[in-house]
Amino acid sequence: MLDCVEVLVSDYKEQDAIHMSINKYDTASGSMGRDTAIRCRSTMRP
Repeated sequence: MLDCVEVLVSDYKEQDAIHMSINKYDTASGSMGRDTAIRCRSTMRP
């Protein structure tokens, strides 16, 4: 997935922001740790 981000997003700052969001999703931190977000993990793509 990270390869896709690098191809689709040319701005390095935006790439970094996306990578941080992916990390939050994977670790269920911040708003990604809310019950609603955790439930949606099985039905929605990141």
